Amino acid sequence: MSIILARGYSCFEKERLYERRRVLKSIHTKNGENTFVQFLRDNWKMVLGLAVFTILFSLQKILVYNIGYDTDEFLINPDGTLQHWLSIDRFSLVFLKEVFPFLRGDLYLLNVLTYVHFFLFAVVFVYFLNMGAVGNNWKKNLICGGLIISSPVLLEQFYFTLQSAEFSLALFVMAVCFVLTYHLLETRKIINILFLVPLLVFCYGMYQAFLNLYIAGVLICMYKLNREERSQNIRRIVLMAGVWFVSAVIYFSVSAVVKVQLQVPQSEYLADKVAWMSEPFGEALFWLAVSVGRVVLGIGHVLNLSYLISFLFLLYYFVNSKRKVSWKTFYMICLLASPFLINVVTGSRLLIRSMIVLPVFCAFVFFEFYSLFRRSKYIIWAVLVSQILNSQILLCADNIRFKNDVEIAQDIYRQCDANEETVIVFTGIERTEENVFSFKGQVMGKSFFEWSNDKRNVDETRILYFMQCMDMPLAAPAQEQVEYAGNISFGGEYPDNGYIMEHQGCIYVNLGE
Repeated sequence: MSIILARGYSCFEKERLYERRRVLKSIHTKNGENTFVQFLRDNWKMVLGLAVFTILFSLQKILVYNIGYDTDEFLINPDGTLQHWLSIDRFSLVFLKEVFPFLRGDLYLLNVLTYVHFFLFAVVFVYFLNMGAVGNNWKKNLICGGLIISSPVLLEQFYFTLQSAEFSLALFVMAVCFVLTYHLLETRKIINILFLVPLLVFCYGMYQAFLNLYIAGVLICMYKLNREERSQNIRRIVLMAGVWFVSAVIYFSVSAVVKVQLQVPQSEYLADKVAWMSEPFGEALFWLAVSVGRVVLGIGHVLNLSYLISFLFLLYYFVNSKRKVSWKTFYMICLLASPFLINVVTGSRLLIRSMIVLPVFCAFVFFEFYSLFRRSKYIIWAVLVSQILNSQILLCADNIRFKNDVEIAQDIYRQCDANEETVIVFTGIERTEENVFSFKGQVMGKSFFEWSNDKRNVDETRILYFMQCMDMPLAAPAQEQVEYAGNISFGGEYPDNGYIMEHQGCIYVNLGE
């Protein structure tokens, strides 16, 4: 063992030695059985460090009260939100909300549960990465867990507090599915499928992007267990394609039955996301290329260079590897493409919060190639530091945004002398950066007074829900009152004089351009 880990060996020499000595698995007990408990014992420093890191990282999210898009609607109209979730095939989410009522209104509790589940996911996922590996490096395990916890992509997903606790629970369950899949492929014990399929259906029913995440997990298993035997690889591919297909069929079947039994109509929400069906082919292809380019180059405040660095690590590895064409190469190319699978299938524009494969893929690559060359681990540490800073700035900016939104709402409510019977129609848009520090993701940092669905005026319903959450109830305007807003001549825009006008009992507020 000491020979294998000697400093003089290159990454490629180590790999060849590892293949000949895979029986020396550090996370195996004396009888050769892989146990999670043994892993925790060997990596108690990693577990403790990751727990402390998770607590410190999540303090802003947990301690600072903040309401975001969609969470406001859930707090005011939970039944309507549950109905919508059922209509878009998220029955697992509805099931948990119905069975555990405490998951409905306490945002502090939801945020705590989110990061408890998230921590468990990170620990199990790091355990999964170590399955079949030789040697034990708790620092490497810690950094890979930290890359998951600090991911700005998953932070965007957790912006939606109304579902973040359940979503992070599904992440944990999916990590368990990865472990079961590894055992299934390694031992060929079909009994694993009896546990695997129901857990997969549960995850799919939480969020459809888990269909894609499981594919990435299977590819990681294939890569780790690969022995370059053609027949064995083909059998495994057929087996896992069957498991994925069966679990997907059961998922859609259960969702269909639930909707029929509860008389819930199918929503067009997901169908509208399929650009191949709603937009010209050339336009959909263009936006697909733009989406891929944004991820690769790390464009925006949420994405970073982790994908590009992962790609360069892989390129360096395969260029210097003697075996140019192999099953491992095939699996890694598939993994490179896996973050974009949803975009390719739908042709839709980049929805960052659905890119949950991205941090998982990058963490896997950084784990595998932590010692690829002399300074590779320092590059990975730099990625971690950049993610921590980026995520904390996003959280801070979103908290500032929320405080500013409350001040705007209170200002308008007071100056309009409004009450629960007052009708206010909002025109224009008031962006966060016009008043306070702004650092935006796709959803984080965006003011309630600038959500406009790419239209000229802010979304009226969104403001009504938000103001009601802040104990400033308003009456909803009639359609003709909303349409009449275009005829109003304002003397100014918020917060200048003349931004409030009244016509036939309806108050019109001009937020500006």
